Amino acid sequence: RGDPAPGLDDPAQPRTTARAVVVGAVYDGARDRYGGLLTDRLIYTDYAMGFVRGARLQSDGAVRDDVFLTHVDYVTDLPSVRTGISTA
Repeated sequence: RGDPAPGLDDPAQPRTTARAVVVGAVYDGARDRYGGLLTDRLIYTDYAMGFVRGARLQSDGAVRDDVFLTHVDYVTDLPSVRTGISTA
């Protein structure tokens, strides 16, 4: 995406150079429990930095937009491919 320092929109983000990124599935919204906030977003997190973000992708795979969703100290689950529902 070209961000010089992703996560700066998270005020609780620790300042670290460590990274531990986990990418979940694209949330299809078929059983939407989030008011459309996550529909068609690729959910990803960085354990070291503590953010959870959601990116919408174009058909060619390029990022259309990418938003900060929340800060968490410990992510325990990402939405399931089968159900699309987070159990965190």
